[in-house]
Amino acid sequence: MHLNHYHRRSIKAGRNSQVFWATKPTGRIIIFVHGFHGKSTGTWEEIPGLLSRAQEMNGTDIIYYGYNSTRVRAHASAIKFGDFVDKLKDDSTQYMDPLIREQRKSTGTHDNSLVIVAHSLGALVARQALLIGHKKTKEWIKSTKLILFAPADLGTNLAPVQIGRTLLTDLLFTMELFIELCGPVMADVREGSQFINDLRRESQRLVDQGVTSLLATAIFHAERELIVNQGIFLRQEPAGDVFNRATHRSICKPGSSYQEPLKKLLAAI
Repeated sequence: MHLNHYHRRSIKAGRNSQVFWATKPTGRIIIFVHGFHGKSTGTWEEIPGLLSRAQEMNGTDIIYYGYNSTRVRAHASAIKFGDFVDKLKDDSTQYMDPLIREQRKSTGTHDNSLVIVAHSLGALVARQALLIGHKKTKEWIKSTKLILFAPADLGTNLAPVQIGRTLLTDLLFTMELFIELCGPVMADVREGSQFINDLRRESQRLVDQGVTSLLATAIFHAERELIVNQGIFLRQEPAGDVFNRATHRSICKPGSSYQEPLKKLLAAI
């Protein structure tokens, strides 16, 4: 057990989702959502370990949500993610081990705030889930922050082969990955796709009417971005910060010589 959190556990939600439950919960939950071809914790590399030990995260439950990002369309992934958040906010103890569940019930702690941190395609999934949640008048929408790393909000105009070679080395560019890059999910993140256009238009309409819960709190861009288009998705959102020397893949992977993602994330939270 870490000072602030129990050891990492798997939860029955999404695909290989992982959680660090807080030992002394304060009611705040952070959910990380990976991008295309990402993994629940692998996308973030050292962040899980670093956050679970950070004093700023004391009392915060940290969840790394996984989903089938290569074969399930973004809209369907958003629905499933939103359903998970609904159940989590309704009663998070249903995902806990018996010992932790009893400890939570004895403290009487209630989940009162949520932070969603998303990378790349995960930004579209998170935005769509927020939009659906708003239309369903879900209360958790009103107390949610959205933080984005290299969001695919404006899509990509690269061909599948270009994306594959940019993301991976030629040796790792397998036929399976090529098929996934040519699949239906990539149609959702293509520049000017119907999914992106509908999401942007409806979100902007609601924000113009005062629905601020759909706005991202912080947006981080990679200086060496070669995968997704950069720009402003909703007029009322910040232009964002640029991480020097970061690429689409490395932007959310802090290390000993690259602490910017962790520092910015903690400040935004």
